[in-house]
Amino acid sequence: MADDLPRLNAEAFRCPHCNIFAQQRWVKPYDLHDITIHTLSNLLLDYRRKIDIRKQATIEDFLSLAQTELLRYLDSNYIIPDNFSFAKCIRCHKYSLWLNSDMIYPASTPFPAPNEDFNDDIKELCCEAAVIFNASPRASAAMMRLCVEKILKEQLG
Repeated sequence: MADDLPRLNAEAFRCPHCNIFAQQRWVKPYDLHDITIHTLSNLLLDYRRKIDIRKQATIEDFLSLAQTELLRYLDSNYIIPDNFSFAKCIRCHKYSLWLNSDMIYPASTPFPAPNEDFNDDIKELCCEAAVIFNASPRASAAMMRLCVEKILKEQLG
């Protein structure tokens, strides 16, 4: 259905990874800096609770350096352009990457998965046609025609 299709900032759509209509969690580039700091701090603080008290000063120095220098370079404003967005599927926990309003990862196609009853050669052709569809619709159509010819030849003997 058209309502299932992935759209920028949609609360839910059919995930291109797991193929399930699921809620999406959107992350903008400026959110990544905060996520990175939070994750790194939690990992280090959890680690700090488990180590010898004499090593606390060394860890504290590292945290200070990380928050002032290291994370400055991880700041998404320097690494990731503003027109990028990320959506995380709450079902499979995999990400889709968006540039402006176009999903650029994973590559999406209008083709469903090939039928399990097809032989491996035909399945391979169908998958290849799906992969190249966005880059070359004509080449994809030619490959799908070849698939149909092979299916007919197989069925008609």
